[in-house]
Amino acid sequence: MELFLKQEKIAFIFITITFLLNLFLWFFVYLNYKNLKEITIIHYSVLAGVDRLDKKIYLFEMPLVGLIILVVNFLLIVFLSKEKILNYFLIFSSFLSNLFLIISAILIFSL
Repeated sequence: MELFLKQEKIAFIFITITFLLNLFLWFFVYLNYKNLKEITIIHYSVLAGVDRLDKKIYLFEMPLVGLIILVVNFLLIVFLSKEKILNYFLIFSSFLSNLFLIISAILIFSL
């Protein structure tokens, strides 16, 4: 399925952008990590407000989850998927996941 990534430049571009988004998320969490109290907001919902306080180290779960999603979807594309539409769905879901994780991190660090 590596052929798919070589033939479809838009797929390769989206995977690259998603990787860069995840890299940005790692740096964003790392740079803002020092400014937080030891116990900080880990999860916030619009309906309930702050609903999880924990050690600030757990904020690194966000970029880790984004990276896992990206790697798993990439491996599915390379080794299992033969359907072009499914490949695009996997790529776009990785992109959206990392984008939403960045938005979440920005909101959590702004509280």
